[in-house]
Amino acid sequence: MKLTNKKYGLNVDPQNLPPELFYNCDKTFGHFIEDGNGYVVTDKNTPRDWFQYLCNDNFFSAVTNKGLGFTCYRLGLFKVTKYYEEMNYLPRIPNGARKILITDLQTHKVYDFFAESPDLVFTVHPGYVDYVGRVGDYQVEVQIFVPHSDPCECWNVQISNQTGREKECEITFSQDWAFSYLGNDPILGIDRDERGVVARVKDKDLFPSLFGVFACSEVIHPDVVQYNETVWNRPETFTKVSLSARLTMYADSKKQLFIVSGAS
Repeated sequence: MKLTNKKYGLNVDPQNLPPELFYNCDKTFGHFIEDGNGYVVTDKNTPRDWFQYLCNDNFFSAVTNKGLGFTCYRLGLFKVTKYYEEMNYLPRIPNGARKILITDLQTHKVYDFFAESPDLVFTVHPGYVDYVGRVGDYQVEVQIFVPHSDPCECWNVQISNQTGREKECEITFSQDWAFSYLGNDPILGIDRDERGVVARVKDKDLFPSLFGVFACSEVIHPDVVQYNETVWNRPETFTKVSLSARLTMYADSKKQLFIVSGAS
C-alpha cells in the first residue's frame, strides 16, 4: 500500500518508514486553550472531519470543523437534517451541511463562509463550538450550541465589516431537511413569514405531532426548495430551507443574528 499524501510526510510504503514518520507525531492540527477547557483546530484540512456531538434529552446535533453535520430529534434514526451513510452506526463523511453565504451587494460576489474562509478556526468547548474566519471584507464568528432542554440547535452569528466604509450585504443561512425515520416522511405543509419557516410532517404513531422549525432573529426572506437525490439506489426527497437577510454595515461595525433550527 502506498501513501501519497505528501502534506503529512507519507509518500512511500509505510512498512519501510520508521515509526516517527509513519505516525507523523510532529504534525499538529491545533492546540488546547490555556485553561484546558477547549481545543482549537487551526488547520481545517484534517485527515478526516473532526466531529463534535452536542445534545440534550430531546435533540442531537453533530457538527464538524468544516461546518458540516446533521441533527436528530429524540431517536438517532429520526434525522431532522440531511445525513445518510451506508455504515450508519459511525458517521464518517457528512453529506449534510449548515450553509452561511454572504453576498456583497456592491461587488455581487458570493462567499461561502465555511467552505471558503482560508483561515477558519474551529474551537471545541464543553457544550458548544465556535468558528471564526474571514471572507472578503467580512469577519464572521459563529457559535453553535444545543440548549439544556429545548429540541433545537442555536447559531449565534456575528458578522463584522472590516473596512472603513459602509457596506451592504445579504447573508443567507440554509440547511436541508430530511425528516427521516427509516425512510422519509412527506412534509404536509409549510408556513413561512418574515422570521422563519415551519413545516408540518406526516403524523406517525411514534410522533403524533411533529414540526420542523428554522427561524432567525432578523427580518428575513425565506425560501423553500424540494429536490430528489438517490440514496441507496432509490430516490429520496429533501427540502432545502434558506433564510436571507439584507444588512447595512457601517464602517467597522458588527451585526449579530440568532438562528434556531429544530423540531417539536
